[in-house]
Amino acid sequence: SSDVDQECNSLRECQALAHNHRTGRKGLAQDSVRALALFERACSFTRGSEDLGCRHQAFMLREGEGVPKNEAKALEIYKRLCARGAGMQCVSAGRLLAEPTQLAREEASAQAFMQQGFELLGKACDAGNGDACNSLGWMHFTREAPGATVKQAAEALQKSCALKSLGGCDSYAFLLLNGAGVTKDEPEAFRLYSYACKRDVGYACIARGF
Repeated sequence: SSDVDQECNSLRECQALAHNHRTGRKGLAQDSVRALALFERACSFTRGSEDLGCRHQAFMLREGEGVPKNEAKALEIYKRLCARGAGMQCVSAGRLLAEPTQLAREEASAQAFMQQGFELLGKACDAGNGDACNSLGWMHFTREAPGATVKQAAEALQKSCALKSLGGCDSYAFLLLNGAGVTKDEPEAFRLYSYACKRDVGYACIARGF
């Protein structure tokens, strides 16, 4: 709407304002409808891999978070981002097609999107993208990746952490704490949880007991 257009004029500005409305922060009333409109505005500025506004918009529509659920529109956004080479959004499209509540289930398409996402994440991880390695590692750990093994999960997550992905360090700490695909090492797990927690990764703080 025109009032939303006047509220923000850049990707970062619209994303920040949308987040504040979504969570009711910085003196703003919690307003999911306004947040969704602002994420859509942020999405309109998206170029290449800068897709955070679009991803939040799709998530709110997929989950019906304070707004009417709309899986068809969420899927449209995921497909568009996937076509731009966003591997994790290919995975999101595949997951939605595999287990929809409003759409018809499309198993073949779901598997095709999952495979495409897996391949794109693999290429990004090989190129040094730590967050892609983290996503790839969890696909192995949850057995969503073709031929997945816990050992492959551990290798991808260790690489993710080495590339300074905070999510990757949090994930790798989980494996170390539980001895999943790696030798159990509680001191190292807690060191990594502390590292991620000090940089505002909430789950790491909870796991560490902070």
